[in-house]
Amino acid sequence: MVPETKRAPTIFSTEEIESFHRHGFVRLKQAFPPEAALALQDEIWTEIGEEHGVRREDRGTWKTLPRSPKGAKQSPLNAAVATQRFTGAISDLLGYDGWKRPATWGGFNVFFPEEPGTKWDVPSDTWHWDGPPTGEGLLIFSFYGDVRPGGGGTLVGDGSPRLIQSYYDSLSPADLARPHKFQRKTFLRWKPWLQALTGQAKEPVADRIEAFMERATEVHGVPCRVVELTGEPGDAVFCNLGLMHAVAPNCSEQPRFMRVKFLFLD
Repeated sequence: MVPETKRAPTIFSTEEIESFHRHGFVRLKQAFPPEAALALQDEIWTEIGEEHGVRREDRGTWKTLPRSPKGAKQSPLNAAVATQRFTGAISDLLGYDGWKRPATWGGFNVFFPEEPGTKWDVPSDTWHWDGPPTGEGLLIFSFYGDVRPGGGGTLVGDGSPRLIQSYYDSLSPADLARPHKFQRKTFLRWKPWLQALTGQAKEPVADRIEAFMERATEVHGVPCRVVELTGEPGDAVFCNLGLMHAVAPNCSEQPRFMRVKFLFLD
């Protein structure tokens, strides 16, 4: 149960929490020690080397992994992730301290570089959201290596939780009761900007980076644009569960080590 009286924030400022509600996400530098992040990355390299023959020093062995590394997910090193700064940030955004601590802090996503010469662009596929935009939990991305622009960082839709809530508010009771698959498909065709983003517009967008990332477009009263999540080891981005996001290509020279955690309230 969420308490009626919310606690005062201790990690984020009032302005940062207001920004979280406006944009749908907020960044926290060094949410946990970079040394812990890099130590877990070392464990991932060991694990995927033993299971899949992928070796850090041999780029010829880098390949798409069939599944998320499981051993590192259960490693004792994960205890170093749950710092007072990391967990305090969660309490700030949820508004209380009594949330249930998860057994793990999510699965690791390792994305190796695309083929040489691949041009980075805003994708039109994989756009989705995973939960209600009403604040009943969090989606947490954390960084276990450097993720620079073009390096496979997840793309998010700035302002999308408010837009999705407006979409839900426009539905009849019968349509509101329909499954999430229907809602996602219908929402992504709801407005011209969404159709263009997802490749469903009649005319393709010539410069997708300029159209979707370099400027915001007001959609149903909400300024929207695409933002690339970048960061350093130990950083984290805390998101509304209703934040629209998509997989991005890794056009850098190094693998992308990120982690995703869905934290749902009881």
